[in-house]
Amino acid sequence: MVLVHYIYQEAFQRFDMGYASAAAYVFFIILFILTLVQMRVFKSDSEF
Repeated sequence: MVLVHYIYQEAFQRFDMGYASAAAYVFFIILFILTLVQMRVFKSDSEF
């Protein structure tokens, strides 16, 4: 993943922890939204 590699470079090679943590937060929000969309699209009506 390109974004994860970019976050790693910002944090541990350029030592810009603030920018890297902000990028990681944005990445988390994007993944969270995609997860919610996927759960709604592939919603199953059966219960176990």
